[in-house]
Amino acid sequence: MKNSCPNRWISFLILLGALLGLVTPVLGETIGPVAAGFVLDGALKEWTKQSPTLSLIPKSAGARPGTVWIAQSPKGLVIAGRVKGPPPVFAKSAEDMPNGDHVEIWIALAENVPLPPIGAHSSMDGATELRTPKDCQEYDTCKTWFADQVQHRRLLPRLFARQWQLAPGVAVETYAKPAFEGMRAEAREAYQYLSPRGLPKTRFIATPSDGYGFETVIPWEALPPSNRLNLDRMRVMVDVFSPGNQGKYGAFSTTSKIRRHGRVSTMNAVALSPSRHWRLSACGYPLEEKNFWGRIGSQGTEPYNKPRKLPAYFLPAEKGEITTRLAFDNDWIGRFWSPQGISPVVITTEFFSQKLAAGLTICGPGLAVRHGNQVNFGKGFRFEPNFKSKKVAGGWLLVGGWNGFFRDPEGQCGACEDKYLNMIFIPEAAGPPSSAFQASGIECDCCGVGHCIVDITLADDFGIIRVTGGSDFEATRKTSKFCFNAVKHAYLPCKLKIR
Repeated sequence: MKNSCPNRWISFLILLGALLGLVTPVLGETIGPVAAGFVLDGALKEWTKQSPTLSLIPKSAGARPGTVWIAQSPKGLVIAGRVKGPPPVFAKSAEDMPNGDHVEIWIALAENVPLPPIGAHSSMDGATELRTPKDCQEYDTCKTWFADQVQHRRLLPRLFARQWQLAPGVAVETYAKPAFEGMRAEAREAYQYLSPRGLPKTRFIATPSDGYGFETVIPWEALPPSNRLNLDRMRVMVDVFSPGNQGKYGAFSTTSKIRRHGRVSTMNAVALSPSRHWRLSACGYPLEEKNFWGRIGSQGTEPYNKPRKLPAYFLPAEKGEITTRLAFDNDWIGRFWSPQGISPVVITTEFFSQKLAAGLTICGPGLAVRHGNQVNFGKGFRFEPNFKSKKVAGGWLLVGGWNGFFRDPEGQCGACEDKYLNMIFIPEAAGPPSSAFQASGIECDCCGVGHCIVDITLADDFGIIRVTGGSDFEATRKTSKFCFNAVKHAYLPCKLKIR
């Protein structure tokens, strides 16, 4: 009994260590810059002067031993290998891989890819979140839809890893691409942004007396999606296969002691030094997304008033600035007895930037302002790439986009048009943007909603705004005029004088 407490602590520490291992893998070797004078020719003279990064571990009789070096260059990840054994008989095509000598390289940048529940929809019975087929209640169409989602969700995580089979003159991706092609047409269309792109460039040199050597450059653009803008670690694994027969793969060696096919957690965990860093647009947006209700700005009862942050991803590139962010979420399908579409959907945000003046850049669609190295994010302000702007005293005025609350996926009354105008003031000196004017409403003579707007006009010089509106229950319409006040940096009723 006296030893029970220490034993419990030991068990707790073991469990804690296991859990932490799932979050942050224990890193092995460090991947540094490629050697000066590196040439992609298959010769290994640049590599033999340094210690190998990994060793090839034979997994069966007849497997080739060897060593592997890994480095990074501005163009991509560089992997070289010295593979020992008899003269190679290389595979001659992608279909011939099982019958010939070849190299396989695995890479993953995201340790895991969490997905939202299967789906959510609202019907006359209220809102329903679907986690199991039982949540579909008695609707057979819902159960069929649920089964379809399960099918492509099994394949979706494979789009976050890459497996390339390499031989002289042959390079093919054999893990993510088959998974993508195995999805239904609707799912392929939804996830096309995640389909593999780019291939490694590889050179082999056979050594008649002792095996062969190889060098490959994997472009940054060819890597799978990353969940970190500062890429300081990754998973990588190298397999070397000997010829098999009758379409069956032969003996192989691998760099991972715990290798399991397709299991990211069993690949070698390596560190990058220096780390590879990307910036999301010129303003450096965070790599995160809001859920459906958080994006559209709705407020109300559960779950609408609790927008949560979603993990986001991006596709690496050679350049340090990227413009596309993606995340997984469910669309809340309204006014149907059964859910429709794909679960999850891919939410992509395309960022853009424009220089207003020296040292002053604005980015969108969610407004951010960069003054030198200082960035201010305008919460709730949105605008489009074709925005209009004017220089005014103390800064600039921008015509922003729709900032209001979401009404309905199909529009107010199914067809009514939103009338709105949002003006944003950007200070010339460092500081956050501010609202200069907001007006919004439903078009008149459409829904009988009471207050409505006929039209909103902005003068060419941005000096005056006219808003014509009233009520659908009254025949008369009133026009209000607002003038820009250079002191307040806002539009005020033109008749109101400010001392």
